[in-house]
This record gives sequence, C-alpha cells and structure tokens, in this order.
Amino acid sequence: MVKKPDTFEDYINQMIEEGYWSEKNLAPLKCHHCDSKNLKDKNHCYENLGCVSYERWCEDCGKFVMGWDYGHWSI
Repeated sequence: MVKKPDTFEDYINQMIEEGYWSEKNLAPLKCHHCDSKNLKDKNHCYENLGCVSYERWCEDCGKFVMGWDYGHWSI
C-alpha cells in the first residue's frame, strides 16, 4: 500500500517508483486500490478534433483509477 508522502512532489515520485504511474506522462499503470495491472479505458468523450477525455478503470476490482482530459492525466 502507498504510504503518505510529505509533499506533492514526493507523492508523484513515490507513485512512479512503486510502478503505479509511468515516468513519461504519469499515465496509470496499475490500480492503486488492488495493485492490478488489468486496466481498461472507458467512457471516451469526443469533440471535433477527436478524443478529448476518457477514464481508466480497473478490470479486477471495478474501481476508477484515473481520468485523462485534454492531453493530461488528472492526479
């Protein structure tokens, strides 16, 4: 389980080090609820230029992991 970090920067680094997020763009790599890597993108929203948002959900525990909106992952 994730321990409580001292700063937001520490939190980001901890999530990367423990394999929850990618270092490149902070994309979720595994579920912070159950540690599963079985993630699926759902609820895509499209505008004129294509997909502008979607959510990443854990297929094993069924919980929301993180959302992507207009080019960035929400933390």
